[in-house]
Amino acid sequence: MKKKYLKLKENKKKIHITESQYMNIFENMENEIRTENPDGTVEIDNFDLISSMMNEDQNGDKVYFCQIVRRQKDNPQFYYAYNAADYLTYYLFHSSQELLSAKDEIKTICKKFNARAMFYLNPRSASQVNNYVNNVLLPKLEGIRGGERTPDNIARRNKDKSLEKYRSEWGHEEEIAYGESKDNDLKFPGRDICHVDVDSDDPQKIQTTIDFLKKAGVDVIIDDGNNTNGSNAYRSMNNGLHVICPDKNQVRGIDFSVVDKGVYMGRWASVSVEIDKSVLLYALATPNGYDIQNKIQDRKYQAFLKTGNRHQEHYK
Repeated sequence: MKKKYLKLKENKKKIHITESQYMNIFENMENEIRTENPDGTVEIDNFDLISSMMNEDQNGDKVYFCQIVRRQKDNPQFYYAYNAADYLTYYLFHSSQELLSAKDEIKTICKKFNARAMFYLNPRSASQVNNYVNNVLLPKLEGIRGGERTPDNIARRNKDKSLEKYRSEWGHEEEIAYGESKDNDLKFPGRDICHVDVDSDDPQKIQTTIDFLKKAGVDVIIDDGNNTNGSNAYRSMNNGLHVICPDKNQVRGIDFSVVDKGVYMGRWASVSVEIDKSVLLYALATPNGYDIQNKIQDRKYQAFLKTGNRHQEHYK
C-alpha cells in the first residue's frame, strides 16, 4: 500500500526566537554543550538540557530510562558485523535531581569504556514494567532448561490460563527492550516526545530542516550561550543536529525527503523522525563523520537520475 504523507499545515503558533539567535544557532549551542578537544575527540554534555525537560511524578510511578552503550562505531576493535553494541548498565531516574546526582558516575563509566549514555525522554511506568517482568516474563523463562528452551514447556506456558489475567500487561517487554518500536498510542498513550535527527553537517540541509519544523509550529528555543534551560536542540557527535519535539504528531507527517533532493534514502536519509527513541545524554568519543553516508546517498541519487525511481532503498 502506498504510504501517505500528511499535508503540512502552517501553524500560527509564535516562535520564541530572534533573528540574531537564528543566525547564530550553531555557535550558541556548540559553545555550550559540544566541545571539540585537541586530540580529535568530541565531548557532548546534555545533563542540563535533559534534566530541564524531566517532570517529576508525585506518585513515584513514572521513571526515566537511561542506558550506557558501548557502540561498534566508536570501538570497531571490539566488535564484528552482527555484534553492534554492548549494553553496560542502566539507570532508572524519578527526578532531575536523581539524574544530576549520578552525573559524575555516568561520565566516569562513559570515559572508561568509550561509551555513550542514552536517555529516553518519555517516562515509563514502573508498575507496568514490574508486573510484566514478574507475572509474564519470569514464568516464560522457567521454560529454559540446561541453557535451551523446552518446546513443550514453552507451549504450556503460552497456553497457561493463569497468565490470562495479565494479558493487559503483555507487550510491555517494549518498555525495556532496546530498539523496539514504541509508536503505539493505544498501548503506550502519552509518549508524545520525539526528536528529529539530522544526520548531516551540511548547513543547507540543517537550515531546510529547521524551516520545516518552524512551519509545523515547533518552537525552536535556542541556547543563548549562558544557559541551556529552555533549549530543545543540540549538535550531535558528528556535528549534525538533534531537535527535541514535544508532540510527535506535529512532525511525523513531514516529508523530509526534500532535504535529499526528493529521493527517499531509507536508512541513509539525511533527516529522520525518531519516535520514543533515546537521545544523547553524554559522550566522549572520536566522531566518524558522514563520508560513508554521503557516498551512498550520491550513489542512490545517481540511480534515481537513471531510473526515475525515487524510492532507492534497494540500491546499495
